[in-house]
Amino acid sequence: MFNVSHKDAARSGLNPYRANSGYLRLGLTGNITYMFAERWSMTGVAGVTQLTGDAKDSPIVKQVGDATQVLAGMAVSYHF
Repeated sequence: MFNVSHKDAARSGLNPYRANSGYLRLGLTGNITYMFAERWSMTGVAGVTQLTGDAKDSPIVKQVGDATQVLAGMAVSYHF
């Protein structure tokens, strides 16, 4: 997933890279839902993940991305 072949490196400008082992990610995510009417609710979600090991060392992460991955979102739902 985090490997960069020589062919891909030539096309993308990233350095070639071969991961030697699996990767690990550590994360925390939470959500909260609020019912603001009998059939309507709003849900918010937020989280953070930290890539480690070979994934963190990949040029995909070092040159383009970030080892700390953040997410946030919101949804409005109608309940039948």
